[in-house]
Amino acid sequence: SNSAPRITDFDVPSVAYKGSEITLKVVAIDSNRNLARIQIFDSGNNKVGEQSCSGSGGSCFRSFVVRVPNEYGAVYRFIAKVFDSRGASDTETKSGRTYNKGEAPSGANGGSNSISGSDALENLRVSTGLLGKSLFISALTPNDCVSPGEETFLYASMSNRNNKDVDGVKIVATVPELGIRAVSGPFDVRTGGTPSRYLYFDVPSDANEGEYPIRITISSGHESIVKYRSFEVSNFCYI
Repeated sequence: SNSAPRITDFDVPSVAYKGSEITLKVVAIDSNRNLARIQIFDSGNNKVGEQSCSGSGGSCFRSFVVRVPNEYGAVYRFIAKVFDSRGASDTETKSGRTYNKGEAPSGANGGSNSISGSDALENLRVSTGLLGKSLFISALTPNDCVSPGEETFLYASMSNRNNKDVDGVKIVATVPELGIRAVSGPFDVRTGGTPSRYLYFDVPSDANEGEYPIRITISSGHESIVKYRSFEVSNFCYI
């Protein structure tokens, strides 16, 4: 029997500046290890991206750069589809909204941050959203390339520009395929604070070359956000 593949995560930015390019990230798994391809469609059912998953084994992480509508306040919708080699598939849909320049964009939890004007536009390019409506995650950056057996890192930066402290912040980065788990925290972010953290982890010496997704969970209390970044394992990295 053949089990259908499954999309475990489909990351679509919840807000984007009109006419800009955004990056969609898809993670799919298949218990039969027969993953074939991932496709992306827009709201008009037009295919805007396709990448092969052949040879990826039981999991496949792919990113796609797409463009959102060139108008303010427009709702954009993208559909991810994964197929195995026998034609079985899974589908997931995510939406977002374009915002006006100078508008403080809504975060993933539906709140608004206190950043406005050009500062909001600039930070949005590397932001992941809001946590507790007061903590703005301004950067999540891994080392792009690391050799098997070497140490690498994830850099996280945030700022609290609201009038409320955020207590018990915890950052957890995992790479299940490599058995990696790195933790920072818990720590408190006071009003006006701009903390940054490095999460270091070792890549196994027997790791296969290729691109690996990092699942990053940032939590505080009962609230959390999950984002994905990726890094490459290669014998030809130059630092």
